[in-house]
Amino acid sequence: MQRSVTFLAALLLASCGGGGGAGSGSSPAPGAAFTDPVTYGTGPLMGLAGAQEITAVTRHQLAIGGATLNYTATAGHMTALAPGSAAAEASFFYVAYTVDGRDPATRPVTFFYNGGPGSATVWLHLGSFGPKRLAASAPSTSVPTPFPLVDNAESLLDVSDLVFVDAVGTGLSEAIEPNNNRNFWGVDADAAVFRDFVMRYVTVNGRGASPKFLFGESYGTTRSAVLANLLEAAGVSLKGVVLQSSVLDYNSNCGLFTPTTIACTGSIPTYGAVGAWFSRAHPTPSLAGLPAFIDQARALAINQYDPAVRRFLAAAAPPDAGLLTQLVNATGMPLFQWQVRFNMDATYFHDNFSPGTVIGYYDARVTAPAGSSLAAEQDPSSTFITPSFRQAITQYLGNDLGYTTPSSYVLLGNAINTWNFSHGG
Repeated sequence: MQRSVTFLAALLLASCGGGGGAGSGSSPAPGAAFTDPVTYGTGPLMGLAGAQEITAVTRHQLAIGGATLNYTATAGHMTALAPGSAAAEASFFYVAYTVDGRDPATRPVTFFYNGGPGSATVWLHLGSFGPKRLAASAPSTSVPTPFPLVDNAESLLDVSDLVFVDAVGTGLSEAIEPNNNRNFWGVDADAAVFRDFVMRYVTVNGRGASPKFLFGESYGTTRSAVLANLLEAAGVSLKGVVLQSSVLDYNSNCGLFTPTTIACTGSIPTYGAVGAWFSRAHPTPSLAGLPAFIDQARALAINQYDPAVRRFLAAAAPPDAGLLTQLVNATGMPLFQWQVRFNMDATYFHDNFSPGTVIGYYDARVTAPAGSSLAAEQDPSSTFITPSFRQAITQYLGNDLGYTTPSSYVLLGNAINTWNFSHGG
């Protein structure tokens, strides 16, 4: 797993120090477990009658880069309050990790969230940057499951305190009446209630002087763009924003439209990486040569494919035979497929790259035979790992972090079905 170099550089420039404690309300003493009696719901019309800010607080250690970090984990709920009225809006479930004995004034703090919309933040939490991670051994689908939970030497805890927070209607986060979850299922409403959570966390934990970062994935990058603006407007200064798998303009995605009316230029380098992995690109690069190969595919996409596909969309101008040959060599997709779908969207590539085999959308290295149970949802890379993440988050919260609940932790809600994608009118 490779860290964001820009992110690390920004963190190191922002700080030489450490972090403060996390927690709110009447939390148990460190080491004490907490059984949350509240039942949380993620349906669109659900909302809590009230909420408590009680957290489980535990102490841990993690070795990173030859150093041992002593850190505190805080798991529980925090209430987002409306600006001005301080009315309770939503009860956010979060897990915070703070390194012990560091100065909150200089220690960075980073807020993490996945996307969807409707996804909980378990993926960044247990799959990427938390102090523990699931060892999924991708792209293999023959390893034992559930995956083991191991110390994460790639965690960002050495350079920042970490706060993983679930969006309203995901994980264990729920609106508070008179609001319901769906009230926050839209670009502006979602970002606004996240602003109110971040501001409350900063206030309760004395992190006003801390360098603050946002880290969003997928739709979380859309959220970050709006959230950063709202926080700055509210007087909360940010040191940086990290966008992973960014999607800042959904209308630029050629796969959203049928028939496809937008150039699929940005997908060509990905097709090249897939073709190279399966040794169908010509010549097939070595693993060490893959970055240079992708640079070449990017140049092909920008300099030759993009103008040609725009002419094709505007006037049905047939593509040059030489360009088609280059696309075949760069991606491994057969010539007749490029002739059928010159403006090739990701769904068409996914469905036709390897007949009889389903490749992953999230990770195309992961494959399954068509018609198999692993291919049933058309993304074996997601189908294979999801049960392990679902099981692990509940066990980890209870066994390691001392937080148990009668509620089911919801990895993916149905917010996207009614999400309001408009922004600023």
